[in-house]
Amino acid sequence: LALETLVEEITSPELRKLGREVAPIIDRLEGLVAEYKVAQAARKQP
Repeated sequence: LALETLVEEITSPELRKLGREVAPIIDRLEGLVAEYKVAQAARKQP
């Protein structure tokens, strides 16, 4: 839950305005969170 909150804050429009140098980092974090969610969902499968 804390991870999702962190991502929401990191991906906020205010932070996006910081510029292109930050965008690849944000994109990578979003990718990592997506991978994490997939892994968590896979774990719950019997």
